[in-house]
Amino acid sequence: MLDTTSAFKLKAKMYCKTCFSHAKDRARDAGDDEDGVLIVAKAMVETATIKADEDDPDRCPRCWGKVFEAEKMKMKSGSYHKNCFRCGECRIYLDYSLASDGPTGDVFCKNCYGKNFGPLSRNMESATAIDTAVIKPSGDNKGCPRCGGAVFKAEEIISKGVLYHKKCANCIICQKILEASSLCAGHGTDMDIYCSGCYAKKYGDRRPTTPIHTNTIKAMPGDDCCIRCDGKIFEAERYRSKTALYHKKCFNCKECSKSLESTLADITTGPDCEIYCKKCNREKFGANRTTAYADPKTIIAIDGEGCPRCNGKVFTAEQVVEKGRNFHISCFTCKSCTKPLNDKLQVHIGFDEEVYCKNCYPKIQHTPTGLGGDPGKIKGEENESCPRCEGKVFENEKMRTKKRLFHKQCFNCRQCSHPLNYNTMNCDKDGEIFCKTCYLNIYFTSGKNFYMDSSRKTPAREGDPEACLKCKSKVFQAEKVMSKSGPYHMSCLSCNSCNRLLDSSSFFDGPGKTVYCKNCYATTHGHRSRSKSRGPIDYSQFQAEENDPDQCKGCQGKIFGAEKFSTCFGSFHLPCFKCNKCNSSLHLSPDSACNRNGKIMCKQCFSKERSQSRKAGNDEEGYLIYAKSVADSHAIPAQEGDPDRCPRCTGKVFDAERMSMKSGQYHKKCFSCFECKRPLDYTLATDSPHNEVYCRSCYTKCFGPQTLILDDDM
Repeated sequence: MLDTTSAFKLKAKMYCKTCFSHAKDRARDAGDDEDGVLIVAKAMVETATIKADEDDPDRCPRCWGKVFEAEKMKMKSGSYHKNCFRCGECRIYLDYSLASDGPTGDVFCKNCYGKNFGPLSRNMESATAIDTAVIKPSGDNKGCPRCGGAVFKAEEIISKGVLYHKKCANCIICQKILEASSLCAGHGTDMDIYCSGCYAKKYGDRRPTTPIHTNTIKAMPGDDCCIRCDGKIFEAERYRSKTALYHKKCFNCKECSKSLESTLADITTGPDCEIYCKKCNREKFGANRTTAYADPKTIIAIDGEGCPRCNGKVFTAEQVVEKGRNFHISCFTCKSCTKPLNDKLQVHIGFDEEVYCKNCYPKIQHTPTGLGGDPGKIKGEENESCPRCEGKVFENEKMRTKKRLFHKQCFNCRQCSHPLNYNTMNCDKDGEIFCKTCYLNIYFTSGKNFYMDSSRKTPAREGDPEACLKCKSKVFQAEKVMSKSGPYHMSCLSCNSCNRLLDSSSFFDGPGKTVYCKNCYATTHGHRSRSKSRGPIDYSQFQAEENDPDQCKGCQGKIFGAEKFSTCFGSFHLPCFKCNKCNSSLHLSPDSACNRNGKIMCKQCFSKERSQSRKAGNDEEGYLIYAKSVADSHAIPAQEGDPDRCPRCTGKVFDAERMSMKSGQYHKKCFSCFECKRPLDYTLATDSPHNEVYCRSCYTKCFGPQTLILDDDM
């Protein structure tokens, strides 16, 4: 069945593309090719029938015919008919996803364009190489110094402002092809280019760097423009700040010219919309000023409704609300150090109802407004008085710990008097409070650590089930580690062999109420312990009864389930499945086991035995049997009209080994390429017009598109 895109005509007969190629080859060999004309079913009208004027923009560059809208394929080089829209070199049909405009004014497929004009094209020494001197420069533009031709953007290499073709960029002395990163520009007024070796010979070890001028290509209206050099910015070198775009080379501090490419965290934007490093921004605009704000005092607010700092009117766009008061963004700073408070979780409110940062808040005087003098003037009873000033603690200023009450003003560290709150206090057993630093110094760093001190352990009674198995002292719940034998102190749980200290997840119970680490347990009782076996096992000691299905065919001993090795010759012990001649083990490669006269042999010994038998004229029993392959595929022949007949071996194909194709049913063993004999599966097999199967590579060689010879190429 054909469609309108794959039908071909030869001598008034219709063919598919593959059969057309074979029919045309036969017509050529017979010398009868006058009617061998290729006609595609869709192309019933010649595209050159309707000629176009020379200056007509819809003139096809291939056939000079007029291109109408329904068949137009538009490229930079012109408008093409769909039938004419083919690669200028390999003639393959193209679409917009495959077509590429070449510098010669023709269209090419991607492969041919890469070969002729791509990065590797200058390394190809072919007769069809493109002559770069064909297109001369126009106006005041200077061409390539080597060939004098015009240099386009896609093929240029720049050295000291001189443009070279990639093909022409070679060393002036040794003619070595150079890359933009490997060329050395001449010293001083020398405008030529050299390789590093020739440059060193001529000028010594001095190797100048070729400066890259980012403002060479000016930005047009609508293009991305660098704010520093006014040059056009391409995607590969674009860097963006909060306010502008930069080249990668221009992305540096305006003051010290430090490159900010790899230090994005240090970039700050100044009031002039330029970028600076943090150091220069701090020196030029002040420590805490990175953004220029308008003066918030310009518009005065009604009394009680303005910003608490500047009394200016606060609009919604710049409003920060804290405790029912509205601040300007620029005014929302720490009262003490004027640090901007961008994170409201770090804002602290003092007794003066001002806002402070996290660092300044503990330093301020925490005395409520209007509270006069010493809080210890009013004495209280023992359970109502503050331990610092002995004054009575009222409900409004109460700070409670586990055992004591404090005034808010007196709630500080006993050691250093640092102000505390509920989050920063550390309470000891007497109810006294400390900051974290003083608490660690008093009770941890300078205090005695009683861990592992056996003198403080409580002795246990005899027969007490809670006694430690190692030190015989009483084990309390907080320090107990249970094993299968009994409890241990955490400090007593150590390896019985190497005395390594263990925990509840790393010990192993051994015999006799002992514990081991993982390594010592494996060495003493586990898989690393020494085997008690003193040699190989004699399997013939366990004789099997006659006609026992578990009898070994090699040693006649009994086979147990864990050591059974089954083959088509019978059941064996693993060590018994070996060659009877050379004693080489065969259980790792059962396909190489052969049977001769009831004896198991390897392939090499079988071949020697059979050769000797043939020379002696006695080969009636010398037949080869593989351990797995006991039957050939053609052993059961099929009749000629049987649909399950294998086309290769003419044997009958059963369901367990069937490989179905249009050309017939194959055995898995016979399912191979007709040309290269490669074994196939359904992902590699392809039916051919000759009712044979091929692999994809051989099918392409024999019947693929490259065997089709068109009239245009003749």
